[in-house]
Amino acid sequence: MKVKKLPMGVTDEFVDDLNSLDVLGIKSKIVTMQQGLAEAQTFLKENEEIVDLKDQLKMIEGPTRDTIKVLKNRTKYTLERLEERGAI
Repeated sequence: MKVKKLPMGVTDEFVDDLNSLDVLGIKSKIVTMQQGLAEAQTFLKENEEIVDLKDQLKMIEGPTRDTIKVLKNRTKYTLERLEERGAI
């Protein structure tokens, strides 16, 4: 029998803990995890250093992303023209 690999963060200890809880305990755990998730997402959005680095990355990547988009569009257009001519 093949054992399914658990996703990142879902450890054996987490599974054991979850299995030991009743429905109310599981619901409480979900609320706690969602609160932690909201806090982490807020931190990423509001941390000035992270926001600045993301902006810098966008500026650096911008021209390359534009080139990729242009090349994809040109390839798609060219393939459509070939298809119109019955070449593919």
